[in-house]
Formats: sequence, C-alpha cells, structure tokens
Amino acid sequence: MRPVRHSPATPRHPLAKICVALCLALSISACDQAPAPEPAKPAAPEVAPWRKFEPTLNASLEEQSDKRLRRLTVSATGFADAIDGLLDDTTPERLATAQQAWSHLYLSFNESFVMLLCRSTENPVDIARVQRADSFPILPGYIDGLSEWPESGIVNDTALPLTREALLEQQDATLEGESSIGLQVIHFLLHGEPGVPRTADALKAVTERTDDMIGEISEQPNNRRRLYLQLATELLVEDLTQLARDDKAPKTITRECPVGALRETVARLLQLDGLRDHNHVGQDFIADNVRTAASTGLQNALTPWLKKDSALFPWLDAHESGASANLKPAPDLNDKNRVKKLQALHAALASTQQMLKRY
Repeated sequence: MRPVRHSPATPRHPLAKICVALCLALSISACDQAPAPEPAKPAAPEVAPWRKFEPTLNASLEEQSDKRLRRLTVSATGFADAIDGLLDDTTPERLATAQQAWSHLYLSFNESFVMLLCRSTENPVDIARVQRADSFPILPGYIDGLSEWPESGIVNDTALPLTREALLEQQDATLEGESSIGLQVIHFLLHGEPGVPRTADALKAVTERTDDMIGEISEQPNNRRRLYLQLATELLVEDLTQLARDDKAPKTITRECPVGALRETVARLLQLDGLRDHNHVGQDFIADNVRTAASTGLQNALTPWLKKDSALFPWLDAHESGASANLKPAPDLNDKNRVKKLQALHAALASTQQMLKRY
C-alpha cells in the first residue's frame, strides 16, 4: 500500500491549524486598529489685549524722551557756559545773558518733567535729583542777604564752608523751604528780590583788601556769592545731565510711567496755583514770573499725552473700556475754573493709575 502524501500547504497536526488561524486573526485585528492619536499640543497663552498697543506707546515715550531731554541737555550746557562767562567777565550784559539762559533752562526742565519722572521711578537717587533740581517755595533769607536783613543767609555765614558737600547737607536742613541748591536758589542769586534787583557789582570778585574789610578776602560776600553761584550751577547741571543720560530711559511701560508721572505733574500744577500770593521774600517765596513759566512748561509736558490722538488712550481703553474718557487737557492758565479742572484731572489720573494695579 502506498503511503499518504500531504500537501505542503496542509498542516500535518491539528495544533498547527490552530496556530495558523490565530496568526491570521491577530494580523486582521492589527490592520483594523486606528493609529494612536498624537499628544494634544498645549494651548497658546492668551495675549492681553493692550499688548498690541504697547509698541506705539513705547515709540511715543522714546520720541518724547529724545525730544525733551536733548533740549534740556543743550539748555543745561548753555547755562553753565553763561555762568562761566559771567564769573569771568562780570558785566551787566553778561548778567543779563545768564538770566536769559536760566529762563531757557527752566522752561526746558518743566517741559521735560514727565519724562524725568518716568526715568526716576525705580531709582531713589534720581528721584532725589529731580526733587532738589526745582524745590519750591524757598526762603530767600536762607540763601543771601535781604534788604531788610542784609547779613542773612549762606552767603554771609562765614562759619559755613562753601563746598558741594556742605550745600547738599544744607538742603532742607531743618525746615521745608530751606533750599540751598537748585533752580530757585540760582534764580535768586542771579535776580535778587523783587524791587531790589541783583546787580553785576554784587557778583564782581573782590581781590584787594580795604580798610573797612572784615575777615579774609575769600570771606567777602561778593566772593562767597560768586563761589555759591558756581557750585550750585555745577551741582544742578550735573544732576540734569545724569537724569538725561540715554541709559536712563524707561525700559517698560508701567502704571508709574507715564500715568503716574502725569498725575504728579498735575499735582505740581496745583501746587503752583496755590502759590499765587507767595511773592514776598520774607515768607515762602516764588517769583510770579517763575511760577507762570513753570506752569507753562508743565502744561507743555502734559499736552502730548492728553490730546485726542494720544498713544496712551488706546492702551488704557484696552485695559478697561472708557478708561481714558475723563483725561482732558490741562486748562488754560487764565481759565476761571482752572483749579477745579486740574483737581478733576488729577482725580481721573489717580483712578486710572489704581485701575492699572489690577493688571
């Protein structure tokens, strides 16, 4: 009998059949399964709506900073040169030039005030520089002799050494208003008191002794007045130059810059308005024309930020709808309701600054 021949495709054993069926089933199952899903990507962080307005606002800050502080630096340098010229050749013409240079510098300082505050918010040293640059009102009798008290003041106090360090120590030493440095002090040294203007003769150097002279030549009022003027000018110009340096520009927009700086500027305008009758040297003093010049300069500093096309307004409104609605331009100097309008503007800026704390 012939042996039975099995086809090569036919399994020789029942277990082999089971294995083949199982392999086929697994293969079909693998084909039917869907590919594993990819891990979900994390959602992109939500961008705050005001962020899109920051480039424009930053550009405005840079523009104002460059414009205002370049002018301030030029004015400060010009003023220093005018004082040097006056001390080298003390004539009425040189005195008038120095007085005019002071006026240019004072206007530039006030027009730069918002940007100076923006630059100083994070540095206590710079805050002190801004404050002492233009502290008012002052006590003129603390600085120099007056017509009623001719021997008063730092100029006539020979026990006080006239040095940079001594002048810095004397600033507001015991009473507010006892200013020893800054723009107001220099103004008084250059102009004198109302009705008793400073003359070039009062600033001429004394080089020879006379029979009625008391003390050393260096202690004579004229010579101390000259040295005082020189030192106060050097300190002022140094402070302003440091504040105007390019590396002092604000790095980010905050509630302090520009909104906080605008609020402080309006507060300064209100302070000036409250000093309208402080034009007598026997009390806290600021000259009428100086007060007016300061108010004009500060309003010029506010103007770019409070007009309709201000880059500040869209940024504020993106934080909170209508946030800029009450930010009106500063009222005219002759506006009968000036104080009320300034108070309303100050309140609106304070409210806006508080709103920004929430973000």
